[in-house]
Amino acid sequence: MPTVTIPFAVKETDIEGLTVLQMQQVTDERGTVREFYRESSFLEAGLPSLGPWLQVNITETRQGAPRGLHGEEMFKLVAVVEGEAFGAYLDARADSGKDRDRAVD
Repeated sequence: MPTVTIPFAVKETDIEGLTVLQMQQVTDERGTVREFYRESSFLEAGLPSLGPWLQVNITETRQGAPRGLHGEEMFKLVAVVEGEAFGAYLDARADSGKDRDRAVD
């Protein structure tokens, strides 16, 4: 399955204060990731920041497909809405010391 990307888009309306947002969405063989919120995209579009979270993604993953969290300096929140997930986490920071990995069911 080829990767399909729908870009982030902003559409103004004729109603004052109402802006329609198309969230970025990427679909591949693993499933779909939607960027529900990305602070940098909002700010570039002239929209306000929504607070301390820099990015909020909503991910639908096909059974058995691996997903990864990236090591950016930002908070990560992982929740399972339906089904189950196995999480394996590794703290790859040089100064993190011993016991740098965790598995979560």
